[in-house]
Amino acid sequence: MKSDKPNEILALGPFIGDFEQEITTFRPYVQWVIETNPYKTVYISSHINRQFMYDFIDYDKFIPILENITRDELGQDGYMYEGITKQEFNHLIKYFKSIICEKENVVLADIDVISLPYIKSKTEISYYEKIFTPIEINTLEIEDKDFVLFIPDKTPEMDELYNELKEIYNVIVVGDMKSGLHLKNITLKQCNYTQNNYLHIISFMMKADMVITPIPHWAFTVNLQGVPLYYWGEDASVYKTDGVFGFENEKSVAMNINNTNIRQVEYGYGKIQGIK
Repeated sequence: MKSDKPNEILALGPFIGDFEQEITTFRPYVQWVIETNPYKTVYISSHINRQFMYDFIDYDKFIPILENITRDELGQDGYMYEGITKQEFNHLIKYFKSIICEKENVVLADIDVISLPYIKSKTEISYYEKIFTPIEINTLEIEDKDFVLFIPDKTPEMDELYNELKEIYNVIVVGDMKSGLHLKNITLKQCNYTQNNYLHIISFMMKADMVITPIPHWAFTVNLQGVPLYYWGEDASVYKTDGVFGFENEKSVAMNINNTNIRQVEYGYGKIQGIK
């Protein structure tokens, strides 16, 4: 990828896809690339509301993608955005490089670019080409205390489970546009939703007594941050403490079941509270 006289500037991105693939693939991949390629200067381009995820680069080395793409969460699919063709994506790469040229007073040829393949497949990046670290962030101020956090999916069972949870716990619902229970979701009610939605979710996550979710990439994020987790559903074993995406989170309870009920949640909560 690099010549005998390698460039000193690396551009990673732009990433225009969804949060799921950004947290599980793009972020850990760019950390691996940075670790294994000694460039003097590294830029990253992605959604402005996810800039906080790139705590390992200087603030001024992040270049936001077009705001209309960020606003349209439902149009983001894997590594891609439904309104952008492969040719148009190549233009976005050139635009990304042109901004760096202005900032660094260089020409396009002085910049190496690495981006995810702009294809529908989500299995292109090897697990061994990723580095997983917690996101070091300054969380938003959260006044709520002693609560469990619920990040539901869009299945019909979520409403019943929520009603059962609120009979026992102080339960708060968060999530993005792809999550469920929109009417109860406090994140969606923010006036600055597009600017702070993911920081809002993770800020609440960091203060929760336990996070309850059936969504794999949110279970991934909870474990990455070392927060108590109750997860059920797809590939549950990988989100257990010793699982590949458990990240040694000792307070991770993952149930290999298709659906859950309040008794199982209570069991998980009790187990977590019993771990010192």
